[in-house]
Amino acid sequence: MRKYLTITVLVTAVAAMAVSSAFAAPWPEAGDAGDLTGLAQAPNGVGNLTSITGVAGSGDADLYRICLTGGGTFSATTIGSALFDTQLFLFDNAGMGVEANDDGGVALKAVLPAGGLSPAAGGVYYLGLSSFNRDPVSAGGLIFPSSPFGPVYGPTGPGGASPLSGWAGGDGSAAAYLITLTGARFCRQDAAAIDIKPGSGVNPVNLKSKGVIPVAIITTPDFDAASVDVDSVCFGDAGDFSQHACDEAHGQGHLEDVDGDADLDLVLHFRTQDTGIDAGDTEACLTASTIFGESIFDCDAITTVP
Repeated sequence: MRKYLTITVLVTAVAAMAVSSAFAAPWPEAGDAGDLTGLAQAPNGVGNLTSITGVAGSGDADLYRICLTGGGTFSATTIGSALFDTQLFLFDNAGMGVEANDDGGVALKAVLPAGGLSPAAGGVYYLGLSSFNRDPVSAGGLIFPSSPFGPVYGPTGPGGASPLSGWAGGDGSAAAYLITLTGARFCRQDAAAIDIKPGSGVNPVNLKSKGVIPVAIITTPDFDAASVDVDSVCFGDAGDFSQHACDEAHGQGHLEDVDGDADLDLVLHFRTQDTGIDAGDTEACLTASTIFGESIFDCDAITTVP
């Protein structure tokens, strides 16, 4: 039996259409994307992320924070778009190398195919693009092998056991690019936003707690939190959505104005031990659907307490 909120909510057809108007969209680079996880550009939108366009400057690497749906469905390619020799790299939420390719397609273009090394676990990842020979490094050296060209590599370079810390090399070329994607979605969406532990600035999560973590889904001018189907909500570890808690601790949410803007937000509670949050995690995410069938997704910062 579906658990709906015990209030009557009027949602106009116009509002419902506004929320669902863009469920697949491209992302144009805004300014210059950073090249480290803390500086990565986070595309902001609703639903599936279908492509990324940008310009790789001289000796530059661009890094984007994206979310993967998992199941080996992620793919990325620059075939048929970029006018220069491109490389693609994928890192997990901790900055650890996952896969990389140089010249796996035609005309010196890069391809990260679905299946193979494409992650089985959905979650937050970082996608990097650079021109030939501008390679990611860690404290131990190159994260991925730099040759031979063509194969898709895992993080088997001398620095593969450590997270991304910088980039080395490069041929100095600069040009526009288009990365076509599958199995990817926006991590931060315009239509919905969450607030973990409303009222807290640092959102501490005690990993030994047997209690619950409150999470608010915020009502905005573009989104009515009361339209969320509570049965569909899952919350937890940003790095692996399969570890999320998908049972609201009390079996239902309640409406409360948590941000003082005179509208009602949806507050939910999840058992800490069911969320998959681990020591050192800095972010947790929520996925859900509305009673109209729209998907929502957002993440918020956390601080773990051992």
